[in-house]
Amino acid sequence: RRVLFRSTMQPQTFRERVAQELRTNTFTRTNYTFTGWNTAENGSGTAYTNGQSITVSANMTLYAQWEVVATETFTDSRDGNVYRYVTIGSQVWMAENLRYEGNTTLGQQQSTTVKYRYYPNGVEGYVANYGYLYNWAAAMNGANSSSENPSGVQGICPNGWHLPSDAEWTQLSDYLGGEENAGAMLAGNADM
Repeated sequence: RRVLFRSTMQPQTFRERVAQELRTNTFTRTNYTFTGWNTAENGSGTAYTNGQSITVSANMTLYAQWEVVATETFTDSRDGNVYRYVTIGSQVWMAENLRYEGNTTLGQQQSTTVKYRYYPNGVEGYVANYGYLYNWAAAMNGANSSSENPSGVQGICPNGWHLPSDAEWTQLSDYLGGEENAGAMLAGNADM
């Protein structure tokens, strides 16, 4: 069986149902860091790491997964968390999710009126890498939504930052070549 790497790397041949280590990534990409392999181009499939031992029973294609190297940072004065940010086109975006607890209750239930924050996939250990997830009430923090660009809605964001409006998402998507391309671009699976 073969594992095809979506790149210029040569395919790797595996003996069927015999555990073998994946070849180490040899790609480089300016302003990105390699984060692993995935069976889905958008990163939603099964993830693998360099050198991981896998058993193959059918041919498969692995896609390189990339993360933007954002070297600019700021510190959230509310709790001291440091966040990376990146400029895409004329917009500046946070390059990672918030890890801010504030006065938001850690929850497991859903609500449209009570502010809750959640562990990603219900795993506390994921917060350091992926930040918290917030429901609408927590994200908006009492503010009304806006269709302006920029939105002007601070919500739960640190001082000087705001929640993006639909118009801002559209501007980002348009800059990246439209909705059909934007996801892959932001996931680091295409060149910006």
